[in-house]
Amino acid sequence: MYKRDKKGRFIKGSKGSVATYFKKLNNHPLYRPIGSEQIDERGAVRVKVAERKWRPKHILVWEKYHGPLKSNELIMCLDGNKQNCDISNLEKVSYSEHYRMNERNLLSTNPQLTMANLNKLRLEDAVKGKKKGRV
Repeated sequence: MYKRDKKGRFIKGSKGSVATYFKKLNNHPLYRPIGSEQIDERGAVRVKVAERKWRPKHILVWEKYHGPLKSNELIMCLDGNKQNCDISNLEKVSYSEHYRMNERNLLSTNPQLTMANLNKLRLEDAVKGKKKGRV
């Protein structure tokens, strides 16, 4: 074993009985290869893109078709199912739009109804923007 001093620190130059104390990750039972998927604590699917780096699948699917997101944008699942990552179920919204959709209870399990509510919200924003410009 490694020798320690009275404070519990390792003594320099002491040798352990084990040749390598830390083993490689791919022998570990929780190791996942790159490209594997898992469901996180919120119910969303995450994909391993590099060692110790996971990204949400719905964002990867969106970026595949439409390119990267800006810092103030997020991807919303229209039917509310975070595991349904079909491109027809995804919509890019701003943080303020997503907040107001939640605040007004405009989200639905019906994707057409959710999209209609989002378009209504965007129309209200456009009308308010025109009124501000006139005054």
